[in-house]
Amino acid sequence: MLVLTLLFRLATLTLPREERDRYGEEAVETFRAMILERRRRYGALSAWWMGVRGCADMLRAAGMSRRWRREGNRGGVGMWFDVRSDVRLGVRSLSRTPLFTIIALVMLAVGIGASTAIFSVIDAVILQPLPYAGADRLVTVLEGKTSGEQGYMSFSRPNYFDTKARNVVFEEFGAYQGYSLTLTGDGPAAQVQGAAASSGFFGALGVEASLGRSFSAEDEARGAPADIVLISEPLWRTRYGSDPSLVGRTILIDGSARTVVGIMPTDGDWLDGVEVWLPLVDDPIWQRGDRRMVGVARIREGLDLDGVRAGLAPLATQLAEENPTENFDMVFNLIPSSEWGASPELRSGLWILMGAVSLLVLIACLNLTNLLLARGANRRRELAMCAALGAGRGRITRRVWVEVALLCVTGAALGVALAYLGVDALLLLQPDGVDGVTDIAIRPLVLLFAGGATVFAGLISGILPALGTPHDRIAPILREGGSGSVGTRSAGRLRSGLVALETALSVVLLVGAGLLIRSLQEVSAVESGFQTEQRVLFEVGLPEQYQTGDEAWALLKDYLARMQAMPEVRSAAAVSMRPLVGGNANMTILPWDETQESFGALPSADWRLVTPDYFRTMGLELLRGETFGPVMDRDGPMEVILAESLADRLWPGEDPLGKIARLWTETDRQGLVIGVVADMRERGLERDPTPAIYLSYQLTGWTPVHFVAHTRSDPGTLIPRFRSMLAEIDPNLPFSNVQTMDQVVAESTGERRFQTLLLGIFAGAALLLAMAGIYGVINYSVSQRGREIGLRVALGASSDTVQRAVVREGVRPALGGLVVGMGAAFVLSRLMETILFEIPPTDLRTYGGVAVLLLLASVLACWIPARRASRIDPMRVLRTE
Repeated sequence: MLVLTLLFRLATLTLPREERDRYGEEAVETFRAMILERRRRYGALSAWWMGVRGCADMLRAAGMSRRWRREGNRGGVGMWFDVRSDVRLGVRSLSRTPLFTIIALVMLAVGIGASTAIFSVIDAVILQPLPYAGADRLVTVLEGKTSGEQGYMSFSRPNYFDTKARNVVFEEFGAYQGYSLTLTGDGPAAQVQGAAASSGFFGALGVEASLGRSFSAEDEARGAPADIVLISEPLWRTRYGSDPSLVGRTILIDGSARTVVGIMPTDGDWLDGVEVWLPLVDDPIWQRGDRRMVGVARIREGLDLDGVRAGLAPLATQLAEENPTENFDMVFNLIPSSEWGASPELRSGLWILMGAVSLLVLIACLNLTNLLLARGANRRRELAMCAALGAGRGRITRRVWVEVALLCVTGAALGVALAYLGVDALLLLQPDGVDGVTDIAIRPLVLLFAGGATVFAGLISGILPALGTPHDRIAPILREGGSGSVGTRSAGRLRSGLVALETALSVVLLVGAGLLIRSLQEVSAVESGFQTEQRVLFEVGLPEQYQTGDEAWALLKDYLARMQAMPEVRSAAAVSMRPLVGGNANMTILPWDETQESFGALPSADWRLVTPDYFRTMGLELLRGETFGPVMDRDGPMEVILAESLADRLWPGEDPLGKIARLWTETDRQGLVIGVVADMRERGLERDPTPAIYLSYQLTGWTPVHFVAHTRSDPGTLIPRFRSMLAEIDPNLPFSNVQTMDQVVAESTGERRFQTLLLGIFAGAALLLAMAGIYGVINYSVSQRGREIGLRVALGASSDTVQRAVVREGVRPALGGLVVGMGAAFVLSRLMETILFEIPPTDLRTYGGVAVLLLLASVLACWIPARRASRIDPMRVLRTE
């Protein structure tokens, strides 16, 4: 060993004189002690190998010291060489600890990638500007009532044309009405999404035809022939092969020939989904009480919403005075374009998810900080040696920051790549029923956000390790030889505090996810009023020749009779709107012998056209009376069947059978109540039972028709036969939109399931990170306290005692974090109140479940280090000491 010591002393001569005089003898003594310990524990060969490496390290350190001194006098150029050297050293240092580097990069990639993916959704749904010039002046215009339950209603055509003619506040004012159409010719019959639109609709949005022209004021004037049509670009490409000669040709829409005058683009909003546009013609056949249209307007320059409302108020009063039956208590309601797109519930859910991934990023940063602190504790002697060789505090601190920056930049690059995959996964995971999440992409603003998240992660993760670099404690650290305990107690408390903080953040996420899971359970358990097992729905659009009551009824009777003749079908029926997701058609209703003044607020009911077997097919209980007969009496009052809640509202405490109701209260239509059925949640499982009124399909040829079949076997296997039977009746009838009732229910809860799934994933990741943090702290503590634990075992401590002590040490910060996290969750969970269903934000079952889960996870995270501690050999520790 004398030779090795002499070689090391010669190597110290290469140090600058100041460092050699200050630390040379101490370094030689430390080297000699380490070599002797190495020979005693591992043999002479291992000691020689370590000695040679030590001499090489001293020569390399001396060269680095001289280079630092030279480059320190070069000003800005020297700083560039310093940074370049630090980057090279940082890469080399991280490559020597691959496990640490991989874990750190995975945590950063997951945190930054998840936050970037969710922000891409927020960018697409909320932050992206509308594709219209001057979008801040666009509004949706609806009718409403100052009394009753109809605050927002669609427009009627007569009211729209009267409003447009007398408008003084809008620069452009148009209207839109959507419905299904049947397209024939140039291929098989197809049901397409159609809409009637005015020229002002396209003018307000500032949208022009990409080929040909759009509608003009002459096309919608009273008496106009209404024999023209616009085709959407997607339909033009898929059905007509992008043939420019289509403009000027005629196509068959609902059996009528119409001339194509233009090709309309899609815009990501109003124009999306519409395949065929018809002109909105002012026709006297339309009734003022038939409200099916939505108005879209561009406000005049210089006016705000309050000014527009003030300008429309006299017009509403005037229309009410001119048509008191249909327009009583009329008002205009405006919805600004800033509220278009995503529903308020989806917006709230997305911001909550953004908050959740932000917490996840913070947890990842705290975990990375803990890893860096543990790594820094193991590198104290290396950094102290750098300081001893002349590196200043700034140089050592910069070296730590460079390593953190390398980790964060690399983790961010991996995170952005993960975000690209996450965007694809979001589109795949997105359930039916979630609108507005189809245009997500990694745009420049999203990349800017990822850059900000990277800087945030670097600052949070690097500040404590950088502040903990050794400089004033060089001599004690060098004397320790890397095995002492300088600062380990305070460092241990700091790391335990970080674990408590990330545990608290995990609790907040777990409580949020638990509340959403509990809400989803409540929604799934709600009584819908109908049955879903072995029931299938599909849609058939009725061309113009079937859109009268008699023609449609004949078609329905023929088709339903064929379906019910199948031995696999229990029953079959038709309804005008699909349950849960099919939209609403409303009417105000009143007992015939009552007036609005005597009755009070008018009930608003959803009305549906049904065939007689609809209630039996849907499993909807008929409580009193009877269903519709095969033949409708057209001379007397219209027969109606009421939902139980509506019957109780109209005639509380009375038998409603035989009562007469005033339907569409602005008319004199009489409805004779022949039956009462159980309530059904037509508007969604999370809404109150629907006050519904059912009419016979014999009244009109409402299109499209939604058929429902209750089968004895898997309904999916019968769809081809249902399709072929329809083609036997009329091959031009389009058959589409096939869904089982289970799929309909799943679609109605898709938004909630989507939010719950994502928040649950983030909460699970947070729990794993918290467990990793606890494991890291306890594992490091065991490695540093090996001597203490070995002595305890030597003095008689049992394995169980050691394990309990180690577990207790690990659970202590988790308990502190649990208490703090519960308090924070109690406050923050109130932000979720609007998206919870039937449970309070302080649901005790959720909080209790999270507490138990976290305690079990904490014990599990401590178990492996505790087992390791209990197996420490006391004799080996005593021999070392």
